[in-house]
Amino acid sequence: MKRPEVLPQIPPPLAPRARGVWGAVPVFPFDQGF
Repeated sequence: MKRPEVLPQIPPPLAPRARGVWGAVPVFPFDQGF
């Protein structure tokens, strides 16, 4: 039951980071990939 807690914790940190790096670039495809 500890696996579901690790999955949601990985996407949040990756989403804000990609938006900052790819600010001018569309993160739509990237958000779905990560």
